[in-house]
Order: sequence, then C-alpha cells, then structure tokens
Amino acid sequence: MFVKICGITSIEDAQYCVDAGVDAIGLVFAESSRNVSAAQAKEIVSTLPENVLSVGVFRGQTKEEIVDVASQSQVGCVQLHGDETLQDALWIAEKIPKVIKALSSSDLFSQTQERTGVSQLAEYKRFMLMIDAPNPGAGEPFDWTALQDISTDFILAGGLTPQNVAQAIEIASPWGVDVSTGVELSPGVKDKAKIKSFTSAARS
Repeated sequence: MFVKICGITSIEDAQYCVDAGVDAIGLVFAESSRNVSAAQAKEIVSTLPENVLSVGVFRGQTKEEIVDVASQSQVGCVQLHGDETLQDALWIAEKIPKVIKALSSSDLFSQTQERTGVSQLAEYKRFMLMIDAPNPGAGEPFDWTALQDISTDFILAGGLTPQNVAQAIEIASPWGVDVSTGVELSPGVKDKAKIKSFTSAARS
C-alpha cells in the first residue's frame, strides 16, 4: 500500500515520515496553513532518501508557475489539485514526468459535471489519479462505497486517520492513501506517533 503524508512543513516532520517508512511526502505550494516556499521545500527534499518521493501540491497556479516552482524546489512529482485541463496536465508532464491529478469525489460523481465524469477517467490513466473529499484539506471523510466500481488505480484522500484508514481501504480498495489533517498536532505540525500508526494501519 502506497502511503503519502501531505502538508509537510519542516525537516523534522519529514524525518518522522522517513522513520515510519512512508512512500511519499507532500509539500503544499497552494494557499494553505501548510504552505511552504520553493526554498523551504528544496531544503526538506534534500534530506530525503531516494526511496521517498517528494510531491509538490499545486492549486490555482498556471502551468508555467507549476513547472517553475517544481523545478526550483526539486520535487520529484507534482500533484494538480486545481482546475487544470487535460492539456495543461500533459504539458506539465512533458517537463515533470511524474504527475498526480486530484479529482474531487463530488465532481467525479456529479451528473452535471462534464469535466470529470466517471466515463472520462480513462483520460487521466496516463497520470496517477487521486480521489479526494469534496472539500480538500478539511479532514472530512466521504462515502467510500461510491468508489467501489472504479477499476483505475487511485490514491484515496480526504478525512483519513489512523483509526479509519484500514476500513477505508477495505471498502474502496485504493492503490494508495494520502493524509494530512489526520496525523497533525495542529495545522502544519505533524504528530510522529500518528504518522507511524497511520502507516502501520494502512499496511495491515
């Protein structure tokens, strides 16, 4: 089970993740209480072993800004959490080979959304897909049973905690899981014990 801890803001918290054996950490460049600069992110990335993927999380930036910040910070992957078009994502992928495209569960299953209906998931298969809660970053879970018919590999996010991640995996059968709020002491400050418990529960 692929485990990503998002919203890392310090070398200390990044080391908690390394010690717990996670697969990836997320560094937020969008507006957030967990926001870091490119310089801060580069310093954190420089401390990671090769087997831990660094992911830059973007929302609301242009494709040019995304590539520029990703290059400055030297992250190994970008996560697109905004309204990027498929063409934008493809353009970014030419510069930054590893791309995660995040979709809101509410957009995904809305009958009125033409941009990202379930029938259009095939368009995103060239990227790693993340399915998040309707209000990303709020730490609120959603109905995981809605994901049971999705055949594409995806990372599950939104409201996960050490207490519910095993149940979420059993219901939704994701390829990976992503957490931020659920392993925090306060916004942007991680809890070492919660990171360890979350990782262990996800892989149990």
